[in-house]
Amino acid sequence: MTSVVFTPGFATRLALAVDPRALLVEVESLDPAAWSPSFDRDVVKGAYDSVTLLSQSARADSVHSESASSSYQAGSPTEWLARCPALTSFLASLPFTVEAARLLRLVPDGTIREQRDYDLRDCEGHVRLHIPLLTNDRVLFYIEQTLVESTAGECWRLDLSRRHRVQNLGTTPRVDLVLDCALNSWLESALGAGFVPQCGTAPPTWLSGAAQFELFRERVFSDLSLQQALRTTKEMDVFLAKTLAAGAEHGFAFSLDDVRAHCNQARRDWIEQWIV
Repeated sequence: MTSVVFTPGFATRLALAVDPRALLVEVESLDPAAWSPSFDRDVVKGAYDSVTLLSQSARADSVHSESASSSYQAGSPTEWLARCPALTSFLASLPFTVEAARLLRLVPDGTIREQRDYDLRDCEGHVRLHIPLLTNDRVLFYIEQTLVESTAGECWRLDLSRRHRVQNLGTTPRVDLVLDCALNSWLESALGAGFVPQCGTAPPTWLSGAAQFELFRERVFSDLSLQQALRTTKEMDVFLAKTLAAGAEHGFAFSLDDVRAHCNQARRDWIEQWIV
């Protein structure tokens, strides 16, 4: 464990190459009972599940992070990791202590709404790493206003104490191996030499106007000043014009038809819930 204070940016890709193929074979062969639903359903749309592989208690139902432990001890394998020799070997090969390890899976069309995980600040010698084992080019992972684009096998440190949101618009799940680690000199050096993406990345050009409007809505839900600006009028035409202007100002490209279509669908959904 290092005594040096580590001051992170919002995202860093480490030069740690991982071949995800053998690991993914084991993940896909896990008993469906291994997957536990997210413990925070208020911020999740669609299925968001986890499997605990290492924990301080060795309990498979330990879904919460245990990285706040002050012991810096290696986690103990759960029953699910005991059935995965490739994952066991990989975790044992890492040049730092892994205190906890989990698999996180977000299904196609799944969304993690914008939130902040204040307990995930990198401090007191702990750091969290994300390794996508399965992903697709239509996963949108935003930290604040920056799109963090990752491919399978890359290793990232993500500062999720900042505002972040995830949307899987692809046809395959997004599966991450998430490691809570004790910061040592190897990790400190790798993080210092890692790649940091450019801030303020615009939404990808392939994203439809309707999808960009969904992202803008998530932004509004978490931004009180935007809510207040859009709440100042009761006239629909003025509201729509303000919505378009605010979306453009924040880098989102959607049309008046996209907004109207969403409003109409929301109205139909509300009416249909009362039809028996």
